[in-house]
Amino acid sequence: MSSLCEGFEVATTEAMAVVFPMLHSLKGAFYKTIHRGETGYGCDVVIEDFVAKAISILDDPEDLLRVAANGRARVLTELSLSSHALATADFNRADLSEQRRNRWLRFWQTKLTLEIRAVVLPRRMLLATLL
Repeated sequence: MSSLCEGFEVATTEAMAVVFPMLHSLKGAFYKTIHRGETGYGCDVVIEDFVAKAISILDDPEDLLRVAANGRARVLTELSLSSHALATADFNRADLSEQRRNRWLRFWQTKLTLEIRAVVLPRRMLLATLL
């Protein structure tokens, strides 16, 4: 990629989805998208380093194919729309269950507080009238 400090790059995930191995800079959000040596390659921004890394990658075609296949698998399992939809649903489900639990706790706290008042206040009033 041409930028030194880009955020999440759609082009990166599109390239990984079509089994294209990625060589990226160690700047920006690329390090979050690509796991170095597993789903892509990382390198310093210096052009000489990029060229040297590209040559070393091309010298090992088996590793190149492995990394490209891992990149596609990561896009399909972690970076696809369906995986994000499932993660969002899981988060919302957990959030809703937390909300239900909190509502249930508030209900019982309120109920117990009212019951305590219903028992304690009449006794206090009875004691006050007797004394």
